[in-house]
Amino acid sequence: MLLRFKKSEVQVLLDHAKSATSHREPYSSDRNAPPALLLVGDDGIYLMSNGLPTLLADGTTRSASADSKACIVYAEECNPEMMAFDDWWEAKNESFGGDDGVESLEVESVELGMDFDPEYFVIEMDSEQSEFSILYKSTERSGATKD
Repeated sequence: MLLRFKKSEVQVLLDHAKSATSHREPYSSDRNAPPALLLVGDDGIYLMSNGLPTLLADGTTRSASADSKACIVYAEECNPEMMAFDDWWEAKNESFGGDDGVESLEVESVELGMDFDPEYFVIEMDSEQSEFSILYKSTERSGATKD
């Protein structure tokens, strides 16, 4: 399944990840991770920066708290803010699988994938093989296996 993320919104996340002074590793308190975007399967599928302090939805950066919302970019095909529950839930399970999870996408790989489509950053998901690929202009794919 192809997942499309609005390129202009992904660029905001990339800029934050690249300019942040520290970066978090998923499921860890480690603040020495390389700059990356996090591909999250949860309530929908979305991207967010791993940069710290956290980029918030209002465009500010600060430590996230219970009442603050991180800046995220939903996949067009799996957006609970724009789709009925059954529709996004089916797309999430088809692409990411039934479990929640987080995958780290290296900034360099994301930047290469930004040239694939004029409007979208595109990821191909295969939940049966537990793999995903960032689509590139040259049609080469940067693959990874989900844990």
